[in-house]
Amino acid sequence: MELTESKCTFYVSQLLKTSRPGNHLAPLELKKYPLDINLCPVALTKRYLELTGHLRGLYIQLFISFKAPHKPVTTPTLSRWCRKVLRLANIDNNFKSHSTRSAATSAALAAGVSLKEINRAAGWTSSIVFARFYKRPITENFGEKLLLKKLNTP
Repeated sequence: MELTESKCTFYVSQLLKTSRPGNHLAPLELKKYPLDINLCPVALTKRYLELTGHLRGLYIQLFISFKAPHKPVTTPTLSRWCRKVLRLANIDNNFKSHSTRSAATSAALAAGVSLKEINRAAGWTSSIVFARFYKRPITENFGEKLLLKKLNTP
């Protein structure tokens, strides 16, 4: 991970199920969100690293357990945390942590992001994968509505 004042870039070094020789996931870049520091991925990542720095030890994985012995968390723990956040956001229980990929890529397409850019961000070489398994109809952008509601709330 590289963290600057304007962005946070994650590099996936391990092979994923979608990886193959000569084709691996491109770096994930999250840019600063200046409208609300409480929603800014750069500011929140910096704060998280500050708060967990004394617990981290030699571990380089971003997410560590908040319970002793503060080791890197496992995939099931990340999934459980994601489901909890979805529940707290009053998002239908039918959505699981894996659903976020489908929702995000479908919303990106609806917002005018090109298929080429979606494929690059998701690590897909073909639009067929997106069309067959991830493309879902987007009736409304609930994420945008949540952000606008938060920004308009005193």
